[in-house]
Amino acid sequence: MENASEPPRKPQGQSLGAFLEDNQRLITVLGVFSALTLFAGTVRPVEFGRPLSSIFLTLVVLIWLELWSRFPSKDGGWRLYLFESFLSLAVLAMVGYWIVVVHVWFRWLIMLLVWGGAMVAISKVIKRYDLFNRLFRTVPQGRPKLRYAVGLLLLLVVLGVSLGVASLVGPPLDRAVDNLSAEWIQAPSR
Repeated sequence: MENASEPPRKPQGQSLGAFLEDNQRLITVLGVFSALTLFAGTVRPVEFGRPLSSIFLTLVVLIWLELWSRFPSKDGGWRLYLFESFLSLAVLAMVGYWIVVVHVWFRWLIMLLVWGGAMVAISKVIKRYDLFNRLFRTVPQGRPKLRYAVGLLLLLVVLGVSLGVASLVGPPLDRAVDNLSAEWIQAPSR
């Protein structure tokens, strides 16, 4: 019970230390995937490494967005605000670096974004309306082999459509970024 003679305590904002403690695992995972993004860009053959770098970059951005949503909207200390700003700057700089240096793999990133978005939408619809069970007249978790076959077929069809979209959009986007980056830096030899 509080003493009546003491003034009421003013609630303090979350400190940087408390934020780091609360989000330690997420920050660690962000660091690991950031390192993997840069490392994968050096993996040979480049036809394997750069698409892998695209996947890790996508994961970095998703993790950063999750972490960013956890920053307090008010009552944070100045260190926490600085941490939020510099972390965001670091992630955006990495994305910028990736766009300028590795952009010839935009079609992979486009393919991943289209495929991921389509799979999320399709999965939500299938689960919300229980389409698999209704279509094949089964119970939840019933007919596992059929589930795997339909799921794999669906993944491959959406992958094919995603590759088609990426092959249409990717090359013009690559050329546009080539033109812009040629003005900023000397383009690396390919």
